[in-house]
Amino acid sequence: MSRRYQDRESVWVNPGASSAMQYGFKTNLTSGDQAALGQQRLSAATGPVAFGAQRPKPARLRHKESGVSSFCDASMFSGGMPDGWALAKTGKTPPRPSPP
Repeated sequence: MSRRYQDRESVWVNPGASSAMQYGFKTNLTSGDQAALGQQRLSAATGPVAFGAQRPKPARLRHKESGVSSFCDASMFSGGMPDGWALAKTGKTPPRPSPP
């Protein structure tokens, strides 16, 4: 495996409060950073997990000191931004259905 990416672990986050699925991806963050962003191990999934989905896609946060970025669980925003992290990119939610 490439030295740049090290060994990566499969994790998931909830991309939005009304999402029926979880968004899965691979990460090499430390367990402390994973906890700060609400990332869960794949074995803890409670429903379907989609890898590589274009929508819904969770928000991405960037660590202010290290510059590392990763996806964040939607529930982590309820109490404000996790310490040391800033919003790098907003998430994508599915388009609303048009009225009949």
